[in-house]
Amino acid sequence: YAWGSNSCGQLGIGSVQDQFVPKEVGDIQRYYVASIAAGGEHSIMAISWGRVVSFGSNAVGQLGIGRNNQGRDVIRCSPSI
Repeated sequence: YAWGSNSCGQLGIGSVQDQFVPKEVGDIQRYYVASIAAGGEHSIMAISWGRVVSFGSNAVGQLGIGRNNQGRDVIRCSPSI
């Protein structure tokens, strides 16, 4: 679950609307979330099987997807690490 400011899609809920009550995050129910790191406009989660999910602003490449684009609600998984 996530809530708060969401102007860049950093909550991972499929929209850019701020959330004032807890809202379920994307399609991660089937994964174990090992850890979460959140910046002002992006979030990163280490999930089961050594994968990483990131979402939100990527203006300076902070999502770790190999390029910087200003897309909102970007979700990418890394290869296993």
